[in-house]
Amino acid sequence: MLLAATALGEPLPAGGKAPDISQLRPGMSAPEVLQLLGPPRRVARQIVYKRCLEQWVYETVRIDF
Repeated sequence: MLLAATALGEPLPAGGKAPDISQLRPGMSAPEVLQLLGPPRRVARQIVYKRCLEQWVYETVRIDF
C-alpha cells in the first residue's frame, strides 16, 4: 500500500522524461504504481519490527510502501 510520495526535485538526465505522478493516490498497491510509473531506478528495503518498509526511488519522486 502506497504510504507517501515525495518529490525529490532532482534534475532529469539528458533526454529524460519525468514520470506522471499526478495519478498517484495513497493506498495504491505496488503493482498499480509499477503499471503507472514503470520500474523504479532504485529500491531500498528495511525490516522494522515484524514488517518490511520499501522505498521506490524514481527520477523525481520517492514512494514509500
